[in-house]
Amino acid sequence: MKATPKTIDEILIDLTARTRGIRAETASRYPQLKKAGNPAAIGKRMDRQCEKGVLASSPLPKGPKIYRLSNKGVRLTGSPSCWASAPTTSIAAEMLSVGCLGLMSAEYVFPTHSELRSLLANLTNEPLPARLPGRFVLRSGPISSSDIQKSEMHVHALLSELRPADHLKKRVEIIVENLGHTKVFAELIELHLFGVTVAVPNAVVKNTLGTQTFPVPTNVVVIEELQDLIG
Repeated sequence: MKATPKTIDEILIDLTARTRGIRAETASRYPQLKKAGNPAAIGKRMDRQCEKGVLASSPLPKGPKIYRLSNKGVRLTGSPSCWASAPTTSIAAEMLSVGCLGLMSAEYVFPTHSELRSLLANLTNEPLPARLPGRFVLRSGPISSSDIQKSEMHVHALLSELRPADHLKKRVEIIVENLGHTKVFAELIELHLFGVTVAVPNAVVKNTLGTQTFPVPTNVVVIEELQDLIG
């Protein structure tokens, strides 16, 4: 039986559930919302979902507001209950980064909580921790430096924090060390299938991190929207 196509509102709710929070301006750039109109039209749709109690919105220090799930939206989508809370600066940074990186679906795929657990469970015979720390993204990478034409899926931790470059380097090291205590991540690290994607607000931080050595493959990407969190 052919599945019924999702409505624009359903796509918006699904997108919010996958990103944790997203701006109307960012959502308008997603291919599946091409027919939904400009950012203003999408914002009106999301405002109506706020009125229905499915979504909520939060202001940021600068720029447009960001939409997130409400308590009702969390229940409807099966998302973690904490996703209904108003975002801290660090959580808002994650939301902005995921929303922007998710546009590049050929390179960045953000699994839902259940999708990630299912993927990791298939990679190990050991029980997974009750709570997986942090946010993860699936990235397509070359099998080897000598064969860049073939790719394989890598699991990356997402680091999106407004910190100086030297602090971010230390955070990468801590993330890798802590995850290395969990069997499935230890195996991914050993197989060179685990890395870290670091989102930064400008090229200065990226260039500084580019000179550093990391314990696992580390990709640094500029998310200009993060500047809206800097007062």
